[in-house]
Amino acid sequence: MRRTVTALFDAYDDAAKAVQRLEDAGISYRDISIVSNAAGNAHIVPLGSTDDASAGAGAGATVGAALGGSAGLLAGLGLVTIPGFGPLIAAGWLLAAAAGATAGAAAGGLVGLLVGAGVSGEDVHVYSEGLRRGGTLVIGRIEDSQYEDARTILAQSQAVDIAERCKSYMESGWSHFDEADRALRSKDAPNRSIPSKAAHFASNPLIESGRVEGTGIYDRNGTHIGAVNRLMIDKKTGRIAYVVMAFGGFLGVGEDKRIIPWGVLTYDTHLQGYRTSITEDRVRGAPAFYSDPNWDWSNRELERELHDHYGAKYYWG
Repeated sequence: MRRTVTALFDAYDDAAKAVQRLEDAGISYRDISIVSNAAGNAHIVPLGSTDDASAGAGAGATVGAALGGSAGLLAGLGLVTIPGFGPLIAAGWLLAAAAGATAGAAAGGLVGLLVGAGVSGEDVHVYSEGLRRGGTLVIGRIEDSQYEDARTILAQSQAVDIAERCKSYMESGWSHFDEADRALRSKDAPNRSIPSKAAHFASNPLIESGRVEGTGIYDRNGTHIGAVNRLMIDKKTGRIAYVVMAFGGFLGVGEDKRIIPWGVLTYDTHLQGYRTSITEDRVRGAPAFYSDPNWDWSNRELERELHDHYGAKYYWG
């Protein structure tokens, strides 16, 4: 089984060194991806780029020179444009997936890209904001046997403490990553905080629905089976009744959606996502009309049918 490990670096050079250490530890470059803000790392020129300006670059060193001619992940750096964000310098399986998805009609932006890669919905907004501010992400799909080694290597390679960075962002007035906010940032002030209508702190016991949306859903074995697409709330009680779960496809392309009871999900701090005892096969086997969030929910018998299918307690009981 593979698990996703992610690290944010303020400096591209630190991220590149971390990648080299992962490879030196026997982790295949095919299992690693690196994504960097092209505007924030103008000294990096992707291979195959004959126009430095296309990478936001000046007279910086080429990738080949920076690596001393070595092969591996960093030798394959290229450019990809994410809707609502702009050009990114990237390499690895994530670059290939992003390049294919952004050509489609239903691209999901940067957040969708990272969620599709298995990054936790709890942290995906912080990683996205860090990338926007000039940072670099290293993302690995690591076999269980190498997972702890990969985490240790990244932690010892100047990676950002994501919890502390989240707290710092929020104390400056930031609440979540929004692709539309990119227009509020000038090229000359990439680290300027974005004013927010409501400042939230890391110790807040409440969470915005926008941060729940995109959070991963995992089966009892810890395998990623989908993500929270949106929540359905009972108008009278204010309780969350159902979750629209998205699974399959990538960045919305070829994606299926099913409605599942909120009660079958339990937050797992280790996974930083929701764990459930239901399987993807059971989700796919639900009555077809439950895939339609516009279904008439006034029929309580049909709701009982849905809960019985998943073996869930009735939320109104």
